Formats: sequence, structure tokens, C-alpha cells
Amino acid sequence: MKIFPAVPVVLILVSMLPGRVRAQSGVLDLTDLDNYADQPVPAYITRSNTPADNPVTDAGATLGRVLFYDKRLSRNNTVSCSSCHRQEHAFSDPATASVGVNGTTGRHSMRLVNARFGAEPRFFWNERAQSLEAQTTQPIQDHVEMGFGGTGGDPGFPDLVTKLSAIEEYRVLFAATFGDFLINEERIQRSLAQFVRSIQSFDSKYDVGRATTPDNQNFANFTAAENRGKQIFLGPPPGGAGCAGCHRPPEFDIDPASLNNGVTNALGGGVDLANTRSPSLRDLVKPNGQPNGGFMHTAAFATLGAVIAHYNVIPGDNANLDPRLRRPGGVQNLNLTPQQQADIVAFLATLTGTAVYTDARWSNPFNAAGEIDFIILPKSALALTDNGNGSATLAAQAAPGLLYSLQTSQDLSAWSTVGTMISDADGSFSTTIPMQGRAFYRIVYSPASGTLSSDSALNYASWSDGSSGGTGFGAWVLATAGSAGHFLADTASLANINAGSSKAFGLFANNSGVATASRLFSTPLGMGDVFTLRFDNSFIASGSQVGFALTDSSGAVRVRFYFVGGEATYRITDAVTGRNTGVPWTDAGLAVTFTLLSESEYSLTVGGTAISGTLAPGGAVSRLVVENNNGGAGSGYNLYIGDMTRTDVP
Repeated sequence: MKIFPAVPVVLILVSMLPGRVRAQSGVLDLTDLDNYADQPVPAYITRSNTPADNPVTDAGATLGRVLFYDKRLSRNNTVSCSSCHRQEHAFSDPATASVGVNGTTGRHSMRLVNARFGAEPRFFWNERAQSLEAQTTQPIQDHVEMGFGGTGGDPGFPDLVTKLSAIEEYRVLFAATFGDFLINEERIQRSLAQFVRSIQSFDSKYDVGRATTPDNQNFANFTAAENRGKQIFLGPPPGGAGCAGCHRPPEFDIDPASLNNGVTNALGGGVDLANTRSPSLRDLVKPNGQPNGGFMHTAAFATLGAVIAHYNVIPGDNANLDPRLRRPGGVQNLNLTPQQQADIVAFLATLTGTAVYTDARWSNPFNAAGEIDFIILPKSALALTDNGNGSATLAAQAAPGLLYSLQTSQDLSAWSTVGTMISDADGSFSTTIPMQGRAFYRIVYSPASGTLSSDSALNYASWSDGSSGGTGFGAWVLATAGSAGHFLADTASLANINAGSSKAFGLFANNSGVATASRLFSTPLGMGDVFTLRFDNSFIASGSQVGFALTDSSGAVRVRFYFVGGEATYRITDAVTGRNTGVPWTDAGLAVTFTLLSESEYSLTVGGTAISGTLAPGGAVSRLVVENNNGGAGSGYNLYIGDMTRTDVP
């Protein structure tokens, strides 16, 4: 730890325990994130497949980088995304087929450089993933590659989520990126996609020339062969090779309408006509001219010369061949001379950059033993400003979006927490401290322990169809008004709940009745604690209200999340009554995460929507109340609640 003298009567102490979240010994500074979001991109680069709802951010790409290199994302902790996509090979693999946890891949690993800069949103050689986000977790769920598919004896993806949720560094990273500790597949996809889209290469010889000169003119920095090759690449047949028709400069991305390129073999034998996508032509070879692995989905061609020879004379027709490779009476034969073919190879080599192979932003954040540390507290002295009124403002720069505690002591031995602060998006926070007498202060960050309290299991196994008395529901209390209401049986079969929950119960009300089920937490929620549940309702009559509330022990509602039948969006009541959340009604199920930020402040994450607010007056958050207010005589509707968990900050 380090003591910083401030003013004569106050000493400021910054605790570096647990200031650095210990994993092992690699270091990642979350108080000074690398620049992923605002990297310079040439003005002539205009195409991008980045969706509006998942732009590249520094925090998201940092999390994605850790996930990308972490072998714990595989079933047996031996394979990571980087095992098949290696930085020193432009994020490809020199091997023909990459090695997974249960064999080798069915296609060669595609280069990832400049994956963002293209109009084609779909990924994989056969375009089976509709987006990069969807692509990122398919290898993780593949039996051969990483083994979390849930079939053939493999653990399922929920098992991976459980595994990651128990790892301290991931609770820190997800909180810093998304505002709470929740880990799920969507957030993993978004982070990995951000990291992959951040990998860019625009420092090539081509880019130096293109910065001042259009493609249709000779570049002053090119050799004669490179300029000739560029014109052959750009020009249509006859005379040119027509390469730019499918591989479009200046991005050199694949035309989304492209079909098969005449390479029809499959790894291991047989025919494979489904391959219609290619990576960017950037960084086909290293700066020294050596290929970054074999070319095509089979890695069938070891050199660029062999690739050009293939396109010079397409070996045969097939049902999925791109029409641009056909000619009247047959398939393409460009009749390129050996010199022309060599010129194209010389031009393609100008598309190679240098920084992408060594830039630390895209490198492995773990050491050789798979170890990592995070710096999440200020690494320099805090700023202390005398306010002139008997108080001072204490400010610091830290990791963004995390909950820190301000602790004080008289003797550097006994410490007490006097307040909490959440760092802003830029990592800054400030608080006011008294300037009277002598005191020590320290800033402490403690990630969620990841252990689930006794409330997490909720005694699902003992639940039974309990009628109005709730028999078999243990600590749950059922109350009804107006007519019958009762619990439904444990729906382990998921017959009555939408996909997304592994266990659930239902609350039934009919004939204009109201049914509520409530349960005390084993201990009240404390600052930083997280409570999650899944909330499903297949039908709500007009005017009905269904939802849940968190109350104090006396029943005073601190926050309530609910839907009114006939409306379009959910509502929330906290210190403000009935405000619109902007979350649309859905019968597909909602994952809801509640985080208690302070005695009066909270955040609520519903799907991709983050809501923050001030709790209504009351005591400690101690009870969950589930509410089903059926709205029609002679009718009966169910409300389902599933997958409740609680994560406590120690």
C-alpha cells in the first residue's frame, strides 16, 4: 500500500489490496484502457458490418480480448479462439486444419484481419452465421472445436456461463463493460465481436499510395510490377483478371453476392460447394512475403502463385459456381502470361501491413502459464481539493463502471465503510470527506464473491402443486384476493415456460382474482449485491398487471417492475410512480438483473436495456414479491418466474 500526504490534517491512503484483482501475474490496466474505439481509419475506407447496437468500445473489446485468448472457454481448458486464429499469422492458422478438443476442424481457419470492413454481415466460409456476434460462440459450442455444445456428452453453454461466473476477473470485466456482474451468451458474443472488429491493418504499402492517389492511377511508391499487377487486378477480362469484381478495393472485402470460386474439395475428401465467402485480401502474406497459412477453405494452395494459377484457368464447372467465373461455352480461362500472374502476386503483397502482427492491443493478455492481473484502482496519487467549508473533495481515476467503497480509519487497523462511489464511463469518481481532526481514508474495490446465497436454489425440488395454501413451497407465502390463486407445479419439464430457464414456477390467478407470492431473502441485499430472475408471461388480459417487486421486511415497495395488459412496454415504480421503462412487452421471456448500488440507488438490466433509478423510501431490500393480477371474470392466466440467483459482494 502507499500513503499520500494531502493536507496537514488529513492523510489519504490508497489500498492496493484488493486494488489489483489477482488472477496470476499478467497485467491488464483497466484504469487506462487501450484505444480500440477510436483507431484511425483511412477516409477511403467506407464499408463496415458493425451493427448499430454493438459498436466497438474500449471496455467491450478489452473483455473480448481476454475471452478470445482464454483457454477456459473450452471444455478441457486447452483451446482458445486464439489457438486457431494466431496474431503472428494475421489471426489465421498455418495448419491446414486446426486442432480442437476432440479432433480437427472441417475447414481451414479464416484470417480475421479487417473482418469489420466489409458489406457482408455473414460469417464462416459457408456464411452460416448471420452476424459476427452469432459466429463468435458457435466454435465454443462445437463438439470438435471447444466442446460446450451440450450434446454427445459435452457440457452445455450454460455450464460455461456458470464456469465463467465463478472466475473473479470475469466478474470485474463484465461489471466494467456492462454495468453489472451478469454473464450470458449475448454479452460474450458482443464482447468477442467487438474485439475481432477492432483488429485492423491499414499501414500497408498500398495504403501509403492510396492515401494520395486513386486506384486507377499508378502509385508513386509502387514498383512497375506492382502497378501493373494493380491494373490487372482491377481491370475486367479481357486484358484484366476481374479480381476486383468479387474482392472489392479499397477494403478488398468479398462481394456479398459471390458464389463458389471453383474450389470444390472438402477436407477429408468429398465435395463441398457451400463455400461462398472469403476473408479480406489484406495481409495474405507476412511482411517478409511468407504466406499466413494455406489459401482457400481447404488451405489447398500454399502460395499466391498457385491461387492466381487457379483463377487463370478454373478447373471445372459446378452448380454453385459464381457466374463471373463462367465464359461462353465454358469456364474462365484468362490466358494470363507468367509475368502477368507474377505482377498480380507482387500487387497482393502490397496489401500487407506490419503493426497488426505485433500490436499489444491484439496480443495475448495472459502470460505463458495463463495468468493475469487487473489494475482497477488509481495508480497515481488521488486529487484532494479543500472546499473551504470544513470539507474536501477527493477525486480519482480508476476503472470505469465499478462500485468502489470509501473507508476510513483512525489507526490504519480498524476500517469502516463511510460511502460508495460508482466510477463514470471514463473511470473518474469523486466524493466529499470531512476536514476535521486526523483520519486515514482508502479506496477499496471488492468484486462480487460469485458465491450464490441460499436464496439461489429456492428449494425447487420440494415444490409441488400446493393450491391456495402453498403446500410444499416452504418459505414462500401465497396470498389471494377476490378468487382462487395458487402455485403451479415445478415446471422442470419447461412445458409452461419459454426457453431460457432451467427451473421455474408458475403463479395462477382467475376470475378477476389477485395472487401474490412472497419470500424473504435469507439476508437483506447489501450494496453491490446482484439479484437475477427470468420473467415470463404468455398472455396478459387488458388492464391486468403482472410483475414483481422488491420490498423491505414490512412490505414497503422499494422498486416494482410490471406490465399492464394492453400497453406496449413495461413500467417501473420506485421513487417515481409508473414511469415507462422503454422495454417492450414480449412473451419470449425477460432476463432481469437488479443491482443495489447504494442504500437508495439501483440499476436494473432487462435484456439489452439498462435502467437506473432511486429506490422508494423504506428499509433494507429484504423480500421478493411476485404479482399476478388477473383482469377478467371467467378467465385465468399464469405468470412464470424462473432461474433466480443472487450474488453477494463480501
